[in-house]
Amino acid sequence: MSSLFKNLGPGLLYAGAAIGVSHLVQSTRAGANYGLVLIIAVVLIHILKYGFFRAGALIPLKSGKDLVAAYSNHSKWALAIFAIITFGTMHIVIAAICIVTAGLVANLFGLENTNWVNPILLVLAGILVASSNTKKLSDYLKWVVLLLGIATLICFFLKLDKLADLLPTFSLSQFNFSHHQDLAFLIAFLGWMPAPMDITLWQSIWITRSNDEKSERQQFQDFNIGYWGTAIMAVLFIALGAATLFQTNVELPTSAVGFTAAFLKMYASTLGSWSYPIIAFAAVATMVSTLITCLDAYPTSAERSLQEFQAPQWLTNKKLWVVFNALGAWFVLFSFGDSLKSLVDFATTLSFLLAPFLAYYNLKILTQYDNRTWIKVVSYLGLLVLLLLASYSIWT
Repeated sequence: MSSLFKNLGPGLLYAGAAIGVSHLVQSTRAGANYGLVLIIAVVLIHILKYGFFRAGALIPLKSGKDLVAAYSNHSKWALAIFAIITFGTMHIVIAAICIVTAGLVANLFGLENTNWVNPILLVLAGILVASSNTKKLSDYLKWVVLLLGIATLICFFLKLDKLADLLPTFSLSQFNFSHHQDLAFLIAFLGWMPAPMDITLWQSIWITRSNDEKSERQQFQDFNIGYWGTAIMAVLFIALGAATLFQTNVELPTSAVGFTAAFLKMYASTLGSWSYPIIAFAAVATMVSTLITCLDAYPTSAERSLQEFQAPQWLTNKKLWVVFNALGAWFVLFSFGDSLKSLVDFATTLSFLLAPFLAYYNLKILTQYDNRTWIKVVSYLGLLVLLLLASYSIWT
């Protein structure tokens, strides 16, 4: 077991980027608003997206190149679409992650707002990205993800009696596709579940740059632990949100400080007040790791895209893109103020609407190396579902 934990690398970088806004915020809201019913959506979306995310781990192992290079070899249009999505969403995504992190930091230190926390976080994260490396980051993430995971699992077992009381009330009618509000939340919820589709290309870069000598079996073990581990965490957060807040007529606050305070109290009310600072630290550490990982990944993606386009060397300077990304995120945060709900829903919905483009190219490239029938069937079905939901969302 210790050997398995020691060997985890890019899979935990993936988990560090994935277990953040989609889990702490969106999964908790899903449980609070709809009870346990959206657990079905979590399971289905992980199955339907598996092939697209598998491409991020498979292509580097089979070709020795990352997915960015595979996009470029497929067509310059594919590479251009990825570059446009990267440059068009980087500021919004980092801002969404930062506002949640700032809310948790504010609660940990008893601050009333996040006005100064956001820029401080962006500066510190930028410095860490510029001076760190993925090996050190993955070593740090192992313990952060483990700590939050254990705390969440303990809370889940302590809430089993309450969850058992909710089971008789379980009904698919708790979610209504004909209600615009329900559909809008589903789109936002699935947008980053298990993570933005961009992360498949990030993971391929992490694998090609990891320089480890793990076998193909170990690499996929690493990937599967990260992928299905985030699915389990999402289910646990939904269950906790349902057990603590569903049918209580208590609405979750929309501000960053207010929402994260309610989130932390969800743990404290289960484990006891003594646990508040420990859970607050674990949640802050988890979100900081997500912020650092994504603030590293977007500039790396920008760098790799421009390298494939053979852009001038000064334009492929990663540190330049780290600064640009942080400044753009701060501008987005300034525009949205302290409205966590609006910013998170906007970021996650945007990611969902753009996901079919990356899913399509991932699938085209994946089938060159993995032609198994079940992978193709599940992936094409997943692509169809993404297209239908995105189209219906735009139409309504």
